[in-house]
Amino acid sequence: MKSKILQNIPKLYLMQFFSELIFFIPIMIPFFGGLGFSMKEILMLEGAFAAMLVLFEIPSGYFSDRVGRKKTLILGTLIQLIGLILFVFSNEYLWFFIGELIIGIGSSLVSGTVEALIFESLAEAKQSSKYKKIQGNIFSFARIGSLFSNILGAMLAIISIRLPFHLTLITWTIWFLINLTLIEPEKHEMESEKWQHFKRIFRETFGGNKKLGLFIVYSSIPYGFFFITFWLYQRYMEFIELPIFYFGFVIAAMNIASIIGSKYGKEIEDFVGQKLCMILLPLVAVLDWILLANIQTFWAIPFLTITSLLWGLTMPLFYDYIQQTISNDRRATVLSIRSFFSRGIYFVFSPLLGTITDLWGIQDALLASAILLFIFSGASWISLRKVGVL
Repeated sequence: MKSKILQNIPKLYLMQFFSELIFFIPIMIPFFGGLGFSMKEILMLEGAFAAMLVLFEIPSGYFSDRVGRKKTLILGTLIQLIGLILFVFSNEYLWFFIGELIIGIGSSLVSGTVEALIFESLAEAKQSSKYKKIQGNIFSFARIGSLFSNILGAMLAIISIRLPFHLTLITWTIWFLINLTLIEPEKHEMESEKWQHFKRIFRETFGGNKKLGLFIVYSSIPYGFFFITFWLYQRYMEFIELPIFYFGFVIAAMNIASIIGSKYGKEIEDFVGQKLCMILLPLVAVLDWILLANIQTFWAIPFLTITSLLWGLTMPLFYDYIQQTISNDRRATVLSIRSFFSRGIYFVFSPLLGTITDLWGIQDALLASAILLFIFSGASWISLRKVGVL
């Protein structure tokens, strides 16, 4: 049985590869813009996706614990396929909005369940020590899929702007079929009164452990703004009149930068120092956006990768502090709370920055992003300094 359960591992490699073959990501802004949608409307679409992740992240974890990993992954990928079908055949804003909501619900079911399935499969085979290595391999397969689809998706858009959506429908169908072949690990004990447990942890995190609560807020602020500017960058590429053919190459470079930031985050932290690194991270992003807000040239493209590098750096830097501060019985829940705040920041500020883009242009939107990040990170930094964290 041990060798049989380990059959999940190569299947998970393939799953992550095909799940990241999202060929339409590099042309989302031009695609929606071509349909006549404003930047505010486009960011609200992505906000709908983020809202579903926030609302269903914790309930989906409970669902996964209750019905099992395999069934949850099958349902999650099936729901995402339904949402994608709306993208493939729709022209109306309402249907795209509904599609984003559906994909967000499906994504929330998949999120966390994959990691749980990896750990439980290895634990059942008594090979838990391999978890970090396997998780790293799976992350690599996902990034390879993302890089490949970034480049090819923009190329395919030259033939037809809809073609990347059709191709993604094929790859996600393969992803769904692989899920059908998974082996469910042995049933584990489910924690009773999960919701009451979550409320207690939330109360203790922001009431009993003030340092942790303030740090969660601080770490969520740049992540939320990085998510917004990822979409604003496609509008910036249009602004400098970069041919859509090259969009995929630029976004692939951004992905590579995030991988470098994540892989070498510990080395960067050791060289700069933990506290200074935490202070510089939002500050460098602010300076980067101010620079982009004042130049219009192809030579600005390398500066688009800086935020992605910082984005990757947030994972080992901020997560390490949180992981070392919390106990095992609240680890997943506290990380879910952090995700809740970062997605919430995106949900609140993306319509504002989209409106600024529509009214005054992408450079003013990037300048506004810099100002907002500076204000909120600065205020949060002052709070953390008062309690002795920074």
